[in-house]
Amino acid sequence: ISMATKLQSLTVGVDSGTNPHLTQLSLGNNRLLTTISAKNCTNLSTSVDASGCTGLVSADFSNTKIPSLQLPNGGVLTTLYLPETISNLTIRNQQSISTLVFDGTLTSLSTLWIENVSSAVWGKVFWTTSSVFHSLLENITGTKRVRLIGLDLELASWSDVQDFIDFLEPCTGITETGSYVAKAQISGTLDAGSITQNQ
Repeated sequence: ISMATKLQSLTVGVDSGTNPHLTQLSLGNNRLLTTISAKNCTNLSTSVDASGCTGLVSADFSNTKIPSLQLPNGGVLTTLYLPETISNLTIRNQQSISTLVFDGTLTSLSTLWIENVSSAVWGKVFWTTSSVFHSLLENITGTKRVRLIGLDLELASWSDVQDFIDFLEPCTGITETGSYVAKAQISGTLDAGSITQNQ
């Protein structure tokens, strides 16, 4: 696939049933590629590098087993479906995402790098019943690496704020060059409404 540089749409998955035959996918620098569907490719279990697909609008990797999907740093992505096997979730400078769906609880997630994304991503990643935040908080053991830049969260209560702080406390961080540091790297806006003096 990486040599098909004029390819605009790629469908290797199926809407019903499964495709167990695809085990790896190499995309290369397909700048014209706008749509990828690998849905229900149940034996696709290697990382996928789509960082060179700068025109990517929609990517569906639901019901696969990929551990990570490397997206372009910046672009026009609007729709992203990911499996519960994701261990590295990195989304940078993607301001157009309106749909972000995960198969289930991300129990394998250990690296979370979200930077300068749409408000829809922050809303999906945090404070929903199937959110990445609660997956990390409740299910992840061992090292958690976190970088959240351009954070834009509106929290309902002081309890949510405390949960967020407690979550970040043991986390290590990631610099803008991808190096690891001792503390989680966070910047942005956190709106917690009103907080009493005692809180």
